[in-house]
Amino acid sequence: NLVVIDILRDYLLHIQNSSTITSRIRRFATIIKYNQEPRKLLFEGITKYKNEGILPSNFNISQIPLDNNIRWNSTYYIIKKTLELKNPLIYIAKNTENDEFKELIIKNNKWEILIKLHNIFKIFIKPTIKLQNQIYTTLNHNLLYIYKIYNKLNNFINLYKDKYRSSKTNYFNSLILAIKSGIEKLDKYFPQKITSNMIKRFRPHFISLVLDPRLKLIHFKEEGLLFFYPLIKQDIITLFKFEYNKVKNEINKNKSMINPNISFNELNDDIYNIPSKESDSDNEFYHNTTESEDEYLVYLNESTISSKIHPLDFWKQNQYRFPILSTLARRYLAIPASSGSIESIFSIGTNIITKSRNRLLPKTTKQLILLKSWKIKTLEDLQKLENEVEELDENEM
Repeated sequence: NLVVIDILRDYLLHIQNSSTITSRIRRFATIIKYNQEPRKLLFEGITKYKNEGILPSNFNISQIPLDNNIRWNSTYYIIKKTLELKNPLIYIAKNTENDEFKELIIKNNKWEILIKLHNIFKIFIKPTIKLQNQIYTTLNHNLLYIYKIYNKLNNFINLYKDKYRSSKTNYFNSLILAIKSGIEKLDKYFPQKITSNMIKRFRPHFISLVLDPRLKLIHFKEEGLLFFYPLIKQDIITLFKFEYNKVKNEINKNKSMINPNISFNELNDDIYNIPSKESDSDNEFYHNTTESEDEYLVYLNESTISSKIHPLDFWKQNQYRFPILSTLARRYLAIPASSGSIESIFSIGTNIITKSRNRLLPKTTKQLILLKSWKIKTLEDLQKLENEVEELDENEM
């Protein structure tokens, strides 16, 4: 998010009149929110354009949400809603007695500027949402989203270069410079081209990506999203082998290093533990791998699985075939792609420990934060979670 905020700040500095446009939107959104006549005309305009078929019959937007300067995506949403309400807003300007609103309404080519701003902002929405999620693995997708952003920004540059050559409009040149500035900013965090010397720097990203059985090495092949140089696939395999052998040696040195009582709720808990010889589970009859086989080679040589299958479900089903790799998956797939989920926990804590609840015991605070983080809202939700834990415990006995 810090990267995106810096990029969008540069966009607004480079793009002529863009800051004026966003300021105007904020102002007339405030007028609609706090003045009865413009608000009434907005509903009239929406009804009118619904009846004419210009707006869909299920269109239910009734106001423009005000943005927050420290949240870049709120600026995206205020622009998005403004574009969706373009016709009703013009209807207000034609019929209102509010002179300020008439003066503020966006005119002519300024709508085009707003559309281009929207298209640039939209690039970052999906990655921001996906990479801050708490209910599924995220690090395995991090580099893919980052380099998709690079590709889309470069596509915009090529598009606006063509438009500038044909029209000689300075606006397109300003937009190109703004996007290049954004790419330079992003390059400080994630280099646009990864070299062989940088492989270790991005080790967690690469290992978690290979441990996703839906992806494995497909993006390191020629024409792949992460095909930065000819030998990158071999370098990734070497890195993967190194991590595999490191875990294998740890297990051989100390079989008791993996505690069967460790619980990782985000990773479906105890599904990754290596079974002992005394284990009574029937799964061993079907999934055991012989000692002579290298798990990582067997895994890499198998086809990728369907994109509809969750990687954690795969490792649960194959924990006995790949006991070492499942341990590796347990370590790497637990890493969040961003600090968003962690920051969310702190926000939950500030909502729990208030002035009127400042004497909560640490244990109570911890339990409340965990319940909130696990989305437990009712006793039924808690009972369901307890039943799931009991079922897992019974399977391990």
